[in-house]
Amino acid sequence: MEKKQKYGFLIDASRCIDCRACLVACSVENNVSMKNTRIWIKDSSVIGKFPNLQRYTAPYHCMHCIDPSCVSACTVGALQQSEDGIVIYDADRCIGCRYCMYACPFEVPNFEWDQRLALIVKCDLCISRLEEGQQPACAATRPTRAIQFGDRDQMLAMAHERIANETQRYVHHVFGEHENGGTATFYVSPI
Repeated sequence: MEKKQKYGFLIDASRCIDCRACLVACSVENNVSMKNTRIWIKDSSVIGKFPNLQRYTAPYHCMHCIDPSCVSACTVGALQQSEDGIVIYDADRCIGCRYCMYACPFEVPNFEWDQRLALIVKCDLCISRLEEGQQPACAATRPTRAIQFGDRDQMLAMAHERIANETQRYVHHVFGEHENGGTATFYVSPI
């Protein structure tokens, strides 16, 4: 029986201006330094020919897969999937084996290499904010609405709608819809 994903993200690379407000919001929410945020910016892509170049970036975090490989690989149950489909992390159970890092096809779990007793860090969808009826910090801080958050099925429908309504603006593929068996984070992009 397939698990029901309640929450989802739609990230639109055409709207991201690389302001990094989402990283700052994540850093503040999780009370960590900017280098230890649970979200980061993937390397930007530049298309076109000089002088008509266009640059695209997008925030990147846990994809919250429908069938998360990291959860299957975790030998101590530090990674689990909630009823809402959120891949949650329990640092008290983690032994730092990094099997989750090897298992994740999206290279999401990160290791605190600079810590003496290093553990894994990853996005938990700001579960404490969700419990208070708020959006994840990254989605709440988005000046261009590059990050949308809501019901997974609505986010997927919105992704397909954007592609259908602006066929010249986007590649005709919703990344995350089928990758790794499907995820709760979808990307639409011009490249």
